[in-house]
Amino acid sequence: MSEYQFYEFRAVDRRLTEDDKQAIRKLSSRVEPTDTTATFVYSYSDFRHDPYQVLHQYFDAMLYITNWGTHQLMFKFPKGAIPDHIMKTYQFGENMVWTQEKTCSILNIQFDELEQEYGWIEGEGMLSEILPIRDEILDGDYRALYLGWLMSAVYQTEMYDWDDSIEIDPEDDELAQFIEPPVPNGLKQLSPALKAFAGFWGLSDDLVVASAQKSEPLQQIAENLEDKLPLLPDDEKLAFLKRLLAREPRLDIALAKRLREFSTPTSEEKPTLAGRSIVELNNMAEEIQAQRIAVEKQKKAKALQKKMEQLAPKKDDLWAQVHELVSQKSTSFYDKAIEILKDLQALAQYQDDMNSFKERIKIMRQSYPKLRGLLDRLDRAGL
Repeated sequence: MSEYQFYEFRAVDRRLTEDDKQAIRKLSSRVEPTDTTATFVYSYSDFRHDPYQVLHQYFDAMLYITNWGTHQLMFKFPKGAIPDHIMKTYQFGENMVWTQEKTCSILNIQFDELEQEYGWIEGEGMLSEILPIRDEILDGDYRALYLGWLMSAVYQTEMYDWDDSIEIDPEDDELAQFIEPPVPNGLKQLSPALKAFAGFWGLSDDLVVASAQKSEPLQQIAENLEDKLPLLPDDEKLAFLKRLLAREPRLDIALAKRLREFSTPTSEEKPTLAGRSIVELNNMAEEIQAQRIAVEKQKKAKALQKKMEQLAPKKDDLWAQVHELVSQKSTSFYDKAIEILKDLQALAQYQDDMNSFKERIKIMRQSYPKLRGLLDRLDRAGL
C-alpha cells in the first residue's frame, strides 16, 4: 500500500491576501489555495516545510493525518485570548503543547502510530467537522482541552504498557500529569464538533462516559456585558477603539474577557475535588464497557426471542415459500429464498434443531443439482 499524507490548513479570523496565496503556492506545486484554505496531499513524497510555521504565518487551524497512524491538530489563538492558567492546566508532555508567540498562542496536539481500522484513510472534510471547537475554546468552553488531556494520558499509558494497579504519586512532577485537570461542565452533552474531535483520535466512548461522571450539566449563563462598558476606563475604551480601527482579529474576545473582570461572583466557588488518575479512569471505563456489553447482549437476546417466537408458527409456510421461490429459477428469487433460509437457520439454532435443518438443506441441494446460481448462493451463505 502506498503512503498517504493529508494536510489541511484553514484561515478563520481573516481571509488570505493575494500575496499570501502567492507565497503558499510556492510551498508546493500540489496546492491551489482559496481565500481560507490550503490542502496538501502526498502519496510518495512529503511536505518539505514546517507546518507549524505555515500555520503561524497564514492560518488558524491545521489537520494532518497519515495512513500509518499519525494524527495532528493545531489551533492558533489571538494573544491573550486563552488565559495562562488554562494553558498551563490543559497540557501533556510532548503530545499536547502550548507555545506562546508574540501575537498568538498555538496549541499542538499530536500522536504517532495510533491504532486505526485497516483500509484507506480519507482526510478531506475532517477539519470542517472539528473546527467549531476553536470558537468553543475561545468562548471559555474547555471540554476539548480536557479531552485532549484525556487522549494524551491514554496514549502514554498504552505506549508504556502500564499495569492497571499502578499508583500515581501527585508529588512526582512527571507522574502528576497523569492526574486529571479540572473536569469542565457538559461532558455528557458533547457538541457535534467535540464528537468529531474525540473520534479523530479514536478516544473510547466508555472512557469519555467515565470522565463525565464528575461533569456538571452544561449551563448557558446569560451575560450582560454591555452593562459593564461604563466601568471600562476611558483610556482603555480609546485603546480598544484604536485596535478596532486597526482591524485586529477577534477583538470581541479580548473585550469580553476584559469586561468579565468586572463581574462579581454571585456565589462561593465549589471546592475543587481531587482529580482522578488515568488509571482510575481506565478502570472505570472497563466497568462501564462491561455493563454496556451486558445490556446490549440482553437487548439482542430479547430481540432474538421475540423474532423467533414470531417465526416458529410460520416455519412450514416459510419452507414452502423457499421451494416456491427456487422453482422460479431466477437469481432475484434465489436471493429472496436465501434470506428466508437464514431466518430458518436462526430458528433451528434457537430451537436446537440444526440436524433437521441441515437435512432439509441437503435434500434441497440434491433436488436441484443443476441450479448453479442457487448452489453458489447456498455456499456463500454457509448453508
